[in-house]
Amino acid sequence: MFVCVCNAVSDHQIIDAIDEGACSFEDLQDNLGVAKTCGTCSCEVKKLLSEKVEKSLASQCFQTVSVSQAAPI
Repeated sequence: MFVCVCNAVSDHQIIDAIDEGACSFEDLQDNLGVAKTCGTCSCEVKKLLSEKVEKSLASQCFQTVSVSQAAPI
C-alpha cells in the first residue's frame, strides 16, 4: 500500500528502511523523502515506525528473559 503518495513510497519500503537501520522519522524523511511534500502521510509513517520499534523491543526483551532464565551449563 502506498503511504506517501507524493513520492510513491509504500509501507514495505518504509519497513525495509527501518530494518536496514532507519530509526527515526527524520531518517525516513532523509532516506525515502516521506512527509516532505504535503505531510499528509506523516501520521502513518510514524505509526509504522512505532509499531516496528515496539516489535523489535519486545523481541529483544523476550530473548533477554529467555537467555537469563536458561539453566547453567
